Amino acid sequence: MNISARDSSINTLTALDRSVNTLALESRTAKLEQSERLEHDAEVARDMEGIFAQMFVKELRRGLGDGFFGTGPGADTFEGWLDENLGKSLAREGVLDLAGRIKTSLAAGRQHQADSQAAQQAPGQEVQR
Repeated sequence: MNISARDSSINTLTALDRSVNTLALESRTAKLEQSERLEHDAEVARDMEGIFAQMFVKELRRGLGDGFFGTGPGADTFEGWLDENLGKSLAREGVLDLAGRIKTSLAAGRQHQADSQAAQQAPGQEVQR
């Protein structure tokens, strides 16, 4: 084997090695981004469930008339505290079971958006998942 053929082979192997490393890095980056999206979706879903649970408790408490704390000074402060903490507790324990449904909805919306973008980039071609 002459020197130029060997150099050519080395250059080809080096380029191939770079390509493999680039693909591996892109794959790891994509997995990390997906993991971060899933974590973000879970956090958003928990927060939304907490807000909904707080509003739910507030509306239920309205039906009690004067409520737990009467009508004296500071009663509204304690009622707000009760609404917030009871709502957070309900959400944390998953009693309403909304967070999972919200995460599913967020993922479906993201997939729909990706499909729409892919369809715009390649008109006339079917989008494959």
